[in-house]
Amino acid sequence: MKIETKKKIIKWVINMLNYSEYMNPAHNWKEVEKKIMITKAEIIYPKHEIKLISDDQIRFGLNFRLIDELMANNAIAYTQENVEYPEGGMKARAIIRYILP
Repeated sequence: MKIETKKKIIKWVINMLNYSEYMNPAHNWKEVEKKIMITKAEIIYPKHEIKLISDDQIRFGLNFRLIDELMANNAIAYTQENVEYPEGGMKARAIIRYILP
């Protein structure tokens, strides 16, 4: 339902019930526009390779291809911090931006 329609319905109910607007503060409606981006990854395997690889290897390859596509669209941001740990090592971080369905 559109926001304008909701406002009209609320106003009509308030008028029918003789409800004072001072008793209930006005609603602050916010319009939010969301853009959903779909990223696909495809790999075409020749017939002779299909016999040599397993389903797990196909999924693994598709995952890497999908990560490459997401990085190209700036949906995943990788950062690397050179922090000295007592055991010796570094810290890496990955952030993904997405919209829940």
